[in-house]
Amino acid sequence: MNTTKLNHQIAQGILLEISPESQNLAWEETEAFSCPGNRWQAYLNRLSLEGILAWLAENYTGEASVWKSEELPSIWEFVNGSAITINDKRIVILPCSQINCEYAADEFELAIPGEWVEIPSWAGDYYLAVQINVEVGIMRILAYTTQRKIQEKAVYDRDFHLYYLEQKDLILDPNVLLLSLDFCQEQSTKGVITTPQQISPMEAEKLLAKLGNPELVLPKRQVFSGIWNALLANDTWRLRMYRKRALQTRLTQWMNHFVEESWKTVELLLGGPEPEPEPIRFRLRRKDDLDFRDAFKRGKEIDFGMRLAGKTVSLVVSVKQESSEITHIRLRVYPYPRGENIYLPPNFKLVILDEAGKPVLDDSGTPLAAESRAADNWIQLQLYGTTGEEFSVHLSLENASVTEYFVI
Repeated sequence: MNTTKLNHQIAQGILLEISPESQNLAWEETEAFSCPGNRWQAYLNRLSLEGILAWLAENYTGEASVWKSEELPSIWEFVNGSAITINDKRIVILPCSQINCEYAADEFELAIPGEWVEIPSWAGDYYLAVQINVEVGIMRILAYTTQRKIQEKAVYDRDFHLYYLEQKDLILDPNVLLLSLDFCQEQSTKGVITTPQQISPMEAEKLLAKLGNPELVLPKRQVFSGIWNALLANDTWRLRMYRKRALQTRLTQWMNHFVEESWKTVELLLGGPEPEPEPIRFRLRRKDDLDFRDAFKRGKEIDFGMRLAGKTVSLVVSVKQESSEITHIRLRVYPYPRGENIYLPPNFKLVILDEAGKPVLDDSGTPLAAESRAADNWIQLQLYGTTGEEFSVHLSLENASVTEYFVI
């Protein structure tokens, strides 16, 4: 993220430049969402978060940490905004797209999702308004306010669960926020936050079944705000609802030759059939590999994008129906393109997660995970599942990761 200030004397806010590389990377990282609108929301949030972190790194000595950094997609699917913590103060970053972001805006109002105000574990101390113009690569840090000011002055829209705060109630110089973080630590920034509504696990299951339907564009409008807040405040429930709505690969449909376009035949992806194991080193696994010779197989390219200089692997999934209910699945990761790369990068990790995002355990209680060594041609994992079960495959190398979602 290039944070070059384009104009130090603008009438309103701080202008920062967003590089094309930052835009491309943010777009690559926001694929798994239920609809284009939610992906766009996640894209703006990723850009604004990276931009604010870069701005703080240049202009503030304190260290900023991202709140729930590993769970951001499950937030952005449902709510606009992300949060960072500095000196025990939480700053909620609220982006929006703006066509004329290059110039000072006219009168505006800040829209704050109710979740960031009402959920005790989410509520911020400060709320930072950001406008983004992706067409010209400009981001404007506009203004900020406090949670207390929102409670005192904002107008609440019950239908959309939003608080609106007029420009006159905002602090229009974002640099004042940096001073407040240093010199106003004792300042009261939060109002009274009521105890959230409680819902039972049984009620939550019913809601997840209903609200996890990706055809519901605005699931929050299907329930009262208190119930919605309770669902989102629970990390496990929120993540499960996100996974139900995210783009999932349906493995049992493969058996009927209903295959998503992104999944290719193994021959097309690898340039030939899957290789046989080396006879000595892998002889104990040979029976398992023979078991998958008649399995239905598809694979796809997994691109880690610019964070890892374009490193790419291929994920091959083999599916074999053991009975009407039980499906045997093998997951293999190969270097890609296969002709150019013989070995996987060392320390490449493959982990299988359940629908709650927790590692799946084998019979001994050990997580189903594999990690490549210095000269591995592939790594693999196997699992059994029943029809309708959900799981995900988490692939990671260094600080970059990709997650693929499946339902049996």
